[in-house]
Parts: sequence; structure tokens; C-alpha cells
Amino acid sequence: MLTGKNLVSLLKLNEKIDFTKKIFEILYAISQNVIKLLGAERSTIYIYDEEKNELYSYVASQLEIDEIRLKVGEGIAGKVAESRIPIIVDNVENNTDFNAYYDSQTNYKTRNLITVPLLNREDKLIGVVQVLNKKNSKFNKNEDLEKLNCFAPVAAIAIEQAKIADEKSMIKEKNSLLIENFNAGILIIDNQYVVQDFNKKYLEIFKLDYDIEKKNIREIHKAIFDRIENLSLQGTDLKIRQNYYHIDISDLTDINEKKVGWVILATDVTEKVIFNQKKALEERMSILGKMSSQIFHDIKNPLFIIKGYLQLIDDCDKKGENEQYFEIIRSEIERILSIIQEILHFSKGEVEVFPEKFTFQDFESYLLQFLEKINNTFNAEIGLQIYPEVVKIKHLNIDVKKIERALSNIVFNSIEAVETDNLNGQVQIQIDFKDKMLHLYIKDKGKGIPEDIKEHIFEPFFTQNKAKGTGLGLPIAKAIIEKHQGSIELKNKENDWNTIFLIQLPVEI
Repeated sequence: MLTGKNLVSLLKLNEKIDFTKKIFEILYAISQNVIKLLGAERSTIYIYDEEKNELYSYVASQLEIDEIRLKVGEGIAGKVAESRIPIIVDNVENNTDFNAYYDSQTNYKTRNLITVPLLNREDKLIGVVQVLNKKNSKFNKNEDLEKLNCFAPVAAIAIEQAKIADEKSMIKEKNSLLIENFNAGILIIDNQYVVQDFNKKYLEIFKLDYDIEKKNIREIHKAIFDRIENLSLQGTDLKIRQNYYHIDISDLTDINEKKVGWVILATDVTEKVIFNQKKALEERMSILGKMSSQIFHDIKNPLFIIKGYLQLIDDCDKKGENEQYFEIIRSEIERILSIIQEILHFSKGEVEVFPEKFTFQDFESYLLQFLEKINNTFNAEIGLQIYPEVVKIKHLNIDVKKIERALSNIVFNSIEAVETDNLNGQVQIQIDFKDKMLHLYIKDKGKGIPEDIKEHIFEPFFTQNKAKGTGLGLPIAKAIIEKHQGSIELKNKENDWNTIFLIQLPVEI
């Protein structure tokens, strides 16, 4: 009968079984504590292999592990596994099921033993515990068997959990070997978006120099997190920082097909994407060149006819008070022809400029005429601010018509960006002299340019979703400025000015 003292011993023994240990350590702990509990010399823990219907035993001696295997139904331990009924043997020599082979191999003499099945909460066989040689006596059916029967479920649960942990550890180790040798970057996250595993390739391609394990994917790559949250799991190319990555996201499920997270495969496709972009751009530029050539051919004749009739009116001196309008018409016809010719040259990678020497005063005068024309067209007042430092400028070598074309492209964009009918004070041009260069600023209080597209605005055909745009205005402006040995850049927002372009041109001082 189990006494209070025995129960205390069992409770203490239960506390000693660390369920977090590995299987070998669990078996050793159970074996040693069972020996102490029953006052025996040795014990053996057999684990049930359901697939092979066998028992196998890790015989622990100072944690050096040897394996014993026997079929269910074979030997005393096999009989207990088969019947799930404990067996006590007072004298093994009188028991035909006892196998003395292992005694002979280890020079050990078994006298008596007690064997109990290890069953979990669902009464499923986990293994068998066998205790050998009660010191100075025989195993007692009432006390020893009751103690072992009480302790057996605890041992069964500990072994079962350790087996599961070991299997998970083995699967994880195998998976780690697999993903480490995979050519793509791999990231595994759980349902809470927390990183559970990854390979070195993932760190390499994203240039991550810190440990990302147990971090939330939102902290690492918000773009990938957004795709998961929006259920965009199909393979796609994402731009992260300056590179392009092909991202493939798949649901991760356990053996019961329950979703436990996601597997993310990432491949750096920057070179491929840039190559395809260049190829597509070349094709579009080729098409543009052919179209420009045809348009120039088709539109040139009617424009020349209009120009000819204007000349006839001029010769007949019938213009009268409308003379200024005839001059504007003639000038705009020339501009249309020039624009088409310019697009044709741009599509071929050729930008022609024919610089002339201008004083700053001449340039300022030309700029005022340009602004007057725009202000009349849009019924607006675009401001011009000239800083005192410009007096140091003596000459500019520029193709003034091409510079006007570049400025028009930028100013028209600024006017379009302003979300009010009253343009007064919404767009401004400022001219300054810094670092031996003319600095020309074009500022507007429009809606601004989103951060994610700023680097693309000078790319041909990039229209920022504008229905009427061709995506050529800023690229042509940039080409013209650079042909003058100058530069153009988009500056950061400043006060109320949401968009600021800075053009720098070389000057003589």
C-alpha cells in the first residue's frame, strides 16, 4: 500500500523530471530516479517504435548510449508491451521469457525484476520501464508496483514530449540544412509575422548585418509584410531600397494541414530587371523615333503652308492692328516644328544645341518675355526673383531657345501640379549665383512629388499616372541642360514650396 511518505517521494521525483530536456537526458533521469525510488541496482527504459512494432532501449551509463531492440511480444519487456500488464519476476532463472544474452554481454547477473508499461493520457503505449535487482530483497507487489504504476504516466508524458521535441528538432535541423543550401534567400515566419528561421543567402541578398531571428517582418521589410497582409502571395518583383527582388510567398502548414505561417523565397533580380527596363526603353525610343519622323513629315507641310500664307498677309500689309498676333502665330509655328524635331533627335540619343554668348541682362530680358508669354497663356502671375550676386555674371553660353524649351517643360509641370485656379504666387523662378554657377530655381506650391517616384522622374515615359503626359518633358529638359554642361536636380521641400527644381549652368565671370 502506498504511504504518505511514498507519495512525498513520488512528488519530489516528479519535480526532478525536467520536461524540457532532450530524450537521452530524460531517459537517464527517469532511469536513475526509478532506481532510487525502488531501491534497485539498475533500470532500462524501452521506447515503443509504432512503425516497426518494436521496443528499443537506450542503455545509459554516464550518458554513453547503446541501443537494444526487440519485437513486441519478445522477452519480458515485449510481453508487457503486448499485454500492457505489469510483470514481477522474483527469480529470472525460473522464467522462460527472460533473455540472459545482455547479462552475458555486460557481465551482469539479473536476479529479479519488475516491468511496467508506459502509457500516456490516451492510454497509448509509449514504452516500458524495467527495474532490475531489488537490493537485499524482492520487489513487493503492493508497494513497489504501486509506486512504479504511479510514476509511469509521468515518465510516459515526459518521454512523449521529449520525442516530439526531438522530432521537431530533427526536422528543423534537416530543414536548416535544406534552406542553407538553397540558392534563394529563405525566410520562415509564423502567424504573428515573427521570424522563425532564415538562411545566410537571405541576409546576403538584402545586405542585412544583424540577427533577424524572432523579429517581426514589419521591422525588416514592410513591403513584404504589406503583400502578406493584402493576400498578394503570388510571385512578384518588389523594389526594396535600390534593388529589385522576386518575392514568392507560400503558406506554411503543419502535418495536419493547419496554417502555421509563411515561407518567403527571395531572389535578387536587379540585373535582370534593369536589363529588361533598358531593353524596353530602347524599343520604345525606337518606336518614338519612327513615329516622330512620320509626324514631322506629316505636319511639316501644312505648317509650312500656314507659314506661307502668313508671309503673304505680311507682304500685302493687311495685318493692321493685329500685327503682334501674327508674330506670335509665326513664333509658335516655329516652336512646334522645333519641338517635333527635338523629340526626333532625343529618340535617337541626339540632343543638338547651338550656344550663343549672352550677357546676363540679355538672358534676363529673354526670361521676362518667356514669363510674359506663359502668364498671358495661363492668366497667371509667375514670380521672378533675382538675387544681387548675379551681378558677377558677365556672360552665358547658351542656346536660348533650347533653354526656353527646358524651362517650359518644368514650368508647365509646376502649373499642372498646382491644385487651385488662382496661380498667382503658386509658382516662382529664382536666379542666384553660387559656386561659379548660375543657379535657377523653379518652385511651386503644388501637391509635391511622392518619395517613391522621385528617382524616376527623369526617366523617359515616366508619367506619374498623368493621363495627358508623354513622360518626355523632364527627360528632354535634363538632356538639354546637360548638353550645356549643366545639371538639374530635384531638391527637398522647403517651407510652402513642395517641389523645387534646381538648374545649374556654367557662366563667365
